[in-house]
Amino acid sequence: DNRVVISTNTINLQDQLFNKDLPLALDMLDITDSEIPYCVLKGRSNYLCLRRFQNLLQSPTVDTNIAIFCAKILVWLAKTTTGDLSELNISRRSHTQLWRRLNAESSENCMEHGEECFLRLARETAANSKIIIINHSLLFADLIAERSLLPPYKSLIIDEAHHIEEQATSSFGIEISDQYIRDLCNRIDGDNSLPTLAAATLTAITDDEPNLQAMSTIKVAASNFSYDLKTTTSNVIATLLGTNLEKDENAAHYRRELTHRILDTHRDINRDTISSLCDKLYTDISKFNQLIERSLIILQGYSDISRVSNLISEYQDLRADLIELNSRLNELILEPSDQSVYWVERSFDGRESKLRAAPINVGSLLTNHLYQATDSIVMTSATLSTNKTFDHL
Repeated sequence: DNRVVISTNTINLQDQLFNKDLPLALDMLDITDSEIPYCVLKGRSNYLCLRRFQNLLQSPTVDTNIAIFCAKILVWLAKTTTGDLSELNISRRSHTQLWRRLNAESSENCMEHGEECFLRLARETAANSKIIIINHSLLFADLIAERSLLPPYKSLIIDEAHHIEEQATSSFGIEISDQYIRDLCNRIDGDNSLPTLAAATLTAITDDEPNLQAMSTIKVAASNFSYDLKTTTSNVIATLLGTNLEKDENAAHYRRELTHRILDTHRDINRDTISSLCDKLYTDISKFNQLIERSLIILQGYSDISRVSNLISEYQDLRADLIELNSRLNELILEPSDQSVYWVERSFDGRESKLRAAPINVGSLLTNHLYQATDSIVMTSATLSTNKTFDHL
């Protein structure tokens, strides 16, 4: 396949290449886009998930802020053909938070074939293109997914290539952040959560008392699980961070730092406490996944109704994300690798924390996953050399 993938560092540079640079280059060569079709392909979080938007519209409780955002999206949907976030001018912080609940991130169970899906449309367009413009984040997401996100290609142009090492370190790493947990919990508990939507939807379509009572019970249990998930995860990070500060000889200075390395010695000090907290998380997640299974069994009885079918897909996505959380907890806390480095990041105001891990050396990962697996790679950058050589490449 003679398809060419062009990877650049940011979404803004993607749009510049697509809207300005590539059309100019083809025009100078007297080549039309029908002769060499090209497109932009972005990560999941840049595309609206219509299934999730429909679920939000059917929510029993919609406040003014949500109503304003939904109205804005409805106007936009009348003219967009891509569902790309870059077309939607989001200026409110609250709307940015809402977008995280509506984009296609973690939306593995897409709408049934034949129904509109912006992410699927973008990927189909890419499959029919000779040149695909992506960013480094998607490039590495594709490598980690064993090249299942992009159409097959043999030639790769890496623009802004001096960012590759940093992006590889980030992409091959893992993290659990306060925001990550909040996003999960927003799907589990609250006025627009899945259990609330499921209970309201069933109430509207059936009078089957046992099923209605079961969904009501699951909704209460989901609220309790959400609280425990936030609290216990926060306690795990706080225990690691507290141990780190106590271990440091200059703790007063260290408390002002925003990044704190986590060593095995830090884990050993409170290993019993950390293990106990993680065991509680594993148990709670396992129990809630059993509730998800119970919800799916009930909802399957009404799966011929479109909005119920959407809820089933959302529950399946949530179950997969909770399994992924278990995996991250295990790698970050209980079974750290000697080939990775671990640390806690705090926001400047101390309100937000992230527990992160990254490989110490990404060279072998780049060789195995990228360099040896691609026939032709061209790297471009204004600052690609180190000490006036390219030996590090």
